[in-house]
Amino acid sequence: ALGRALGAALPEPHAALLVGLLLGGNAAMPADFRQAMQALGLSHLTAVSGFNVTLVAAALTVVAVRLAGRRWAWPLAAAGIVGYTLLVGAPPSAVRAAAMALIALGAEAAGRPRDGLAALLLAAAGLTALDPWLLADLGFQLSALATAGLLLLGPGLQARLRRLPPWAAEGLAA
Repeated sequence: ALGRALGAALPEPHAALLVGLLLGGNAAMPADFRQAMQALGLSHLTAVSGFNVTLVAAALTVVAVRLAGRRWAWPLAAAGIVGYTLLVGAPPSAVRAAAMALIALGAEAAGRPRDGLAALLLAAAGLTALDPWLLADLGFQLSALATAGLLLLGPGLQARLRRLPPWAAEGLAA
């Protein structure tokens, strides 16, 4: 339904690209546009990943705080994160990111600081305890390793780019 609504509101290939960015997949894209994205090395943009879940989690948290206040925002945001993850088919990368987002929301609700590396380790340990076969899933491995790389290497790279505006340094470091 969301894809149809976007298709009615936007011309192609814009609608298909936005559907791919939000929900994953490129089946709705015109073949020539899909081939151009592959040739440019941009087809990963339409794969559901932790980035998508992070954007949804951040947006839901802001909206939930405004609608329900800080005290009740976390259960609303958590429900939205779980719903979005299920909506996109719950690929391992999205499940890992959703688990991390839920851990961060729980830490914030408990008045504890958020720690990305601790959230990654807890999420990976919990998910692999539930399904040990995740350790053999390449998508899960790449998602966890890429997240670890961002968390461990990003701050050092960002510090080296201190002459740039903070938003540019953060983006380039990532």
